[in-house]
Amino acid sequence: MGRILLEKDLSEYLKIDCDKVAFDLPDKFVAPISLIWEITGKCNSNCVYCSGSFPRKVVELSKKEKIELAKEICNMGVFMICLSGGEPLTNEDLLDIVPIFLENNVDVMVCTSGYMIDYKILDELLKMGRIAFNISIDSVRESINDYQRGRNGAYDAAINLVDYIRKNERVPSFISIEAVATKKNYTYMAELVKFFNEKYGINEVRIQPVVTMNTKVVEKGLEIHQEEFQECQKAVNDFIEEYNAKMNVDERTVNTCVRFINQFKLIETGLKTGRTWGGVITPEGNFLLSVYLPENLGNVYQEGSFKQSWDKKFANAWLDVRKKSEITSLNSVYDIKKLYV
Repeated sequence: MGRILLEKDLSEYLKIDCDKVAFDLPDKFVAPISLIWEITGKCNSNCVYCSGSFPRKVVELSKKEKIELAKEICNMGVFMICLSGGEPLTNEDLLDIVPIFLENNVDVMVCTSGYMIDYKILDELLKMGRIAFNISIDSVRESINDYQRGRNGAYDAAINLVDYIRKNERVPSFISIEAVATKKNYTYMAELVKFFNEKYGINEVRIQPVVTMNTKVVEKGLEIHQEEFQECQKAVNDFIEEYNAKMNVDERTVNTCVRFINQFKLIETGLKTGRTWGGVITPEGNFLLSVYLPENLGNVYQEGSFKQSWDKKFANAWLDVRKKSEITSLNSVYDIKKLYV
């Protein structure tokens, strides 16, 4: 059993002096660093706070278009692709595009809720190896998790998925648990960290505050305020400090890294620098700067190819967004509510 590591301690653990790691950045990137690709609009979950309004009916890219886009992404030199949705583990096209990324040394993460997925697809992915999985679980208290996920049985399905991966992986898979902190669960995050560290040796737990992007979040009492999320962070930090001291384990043995995610950081960086680091490809092939902004930049093929569209429009998109007062007035993730509610 290993200790639990906070992200702020990671550089010390890896013996990296961040102050000595510096490099000049170009004014404009010739390709995205990483991408989120929402591979399908189909989803069996019904999350109260869903940022993409899934499930939704869309005219998805064809399998041929997905294969060609995957090849182009690789040729552009993208480092990482996050395949989400909707629910990606219901879409057989994964079995055609994931090998393209792996053959070209592009890191792949599959984001899933685990609810009503196709285990035949998962089996084939596990045979490929080198795939990371990000699994959505908001609480180890089943009733809370299922309430936020909008489906009875959502918790059991997600836990079954974690179990299945650990028992059937050919090589150790990187697994992260994605937890959205709300008014209902923010005081229980320490027990979630403890459970997944001890039972599964989960590589990473990612905790982020809910973003109020629809009225349901408010109506169902899920909205969380900055002070409450700070309480959540402190409680988790205090637990980890006590846990590591009590376990008295080898400092080099780490099971789980806990990260508190600031969804506003990408927006803040884009507004500050004007650089586009990456973005989101929707199921129908449109490009977004962030799932949290109502900024649809148009189809990835609007200029002939994704590369051409990137060069002519997407790479400079933050410069245009900086001119919009309703977005430049945002100061934190909690302000995003103003754009939607």
